[in-house]
Amino acid sequence: MIGQVRVLFVHNRHAGLHRPACPIGPIRSALHDWGWRVDDMACRGGETRSRVRSAVRAHAYDRVVVAGGDGTLHLTLNGAAEAAVPFILIPCGTGNDLARSLEIPLDWHAALDVARTGELIRIDLGTVNDRLFVNAASLGVGAHVARDLPAARKRRWGRVAYALETVRRVRRHETQRVEVCAGGRCETLDIYQLSVANGSSFGGGFRVTRDAALDDARLDVVIFEPGLGRLLRGSERGASVVERLGSRSFKTQRLLVSAGRRMLVNLDGEPTVLASPLQFGVLPAALSIMVPRPEQRSRAP
Repeated sequence: MIGQVRVLFVHNRHAGLHRPACPIGPIRSALHDWGWRVDDMACRGGETRSRVRSAVRAHAYDRVVVAGGDGTLHLTLNGAAEAAVPFILIPCGTGNDLARSLEIPLDWHAALDVARTGELIRIDLGTVNDRLFVNAASLGVGAHVARDLPAARKRRWGRVAYALETVRRVRRHETQRVEVCAGGRCETLDIYQLSVANGSSFGGGFRVTRDAALDDARLDVVIFEPGLGRLLRGSERGASVVERLGSRSFKTQRLLVSAGRRMLVNLDGEPTVLASPLQFGVLPAALSIMVPRPEQRSRAP
């Protein structure tokens, strides 16, 4: 990989509000030191998608390097999807769920080592209407918390702030009525939250189900509704979200969620308003991404 490799470097210095700033300068310097030709792009929220799309249409990149969180990766991916270019992730976010799922080190020095000497694998992508997602798409309480939680509280408490606000809203019985259709069967539900997971980790390291995987060509649907959810005290280590919260789940390749109105959806940490119905699907082996080799996983911090 060392040589005249041309990369688009998309970075978000402010990813991960409760962590130190993402070290953009040192990461960029390392890429240059390897002899890579680097085109620099700072993440600017919703503009990032169109700016990345324009860049990949204008240049034949060998890699896209993303230094940021799952949200930064999400925006970049949705801009670069048509180019089918391999991705490298340097995790700097709050949750870093894709990095956790793929055992990419959360220490940026170690992640850079993986960027240069790791191996490329292919993973699935989830789809909803015209958008792609890697980890999960959620609607209900979680999406509204992600949109409404004050930045000052995020900076002070990090993931704990999300958890506390979610509990507060559940106690107020903030439900949403939706129709869910899968496998030829439809059901109308009042939900606290519905999550459609492509990956095995979401919410900052919570395992979706015990057998969720990024390469099984299926989506894991997790439903949390009144009368069903409960916090299971003393759950065994490694228990999944379904086991801890008593929610129900099933696997599918296609899902339709309707509410008769536009819906707020949390896509990989990016709150997004989409038109109803939400049409979910999965694209098997659609993304090429750099991960640690087996010997790197054994020594990852």
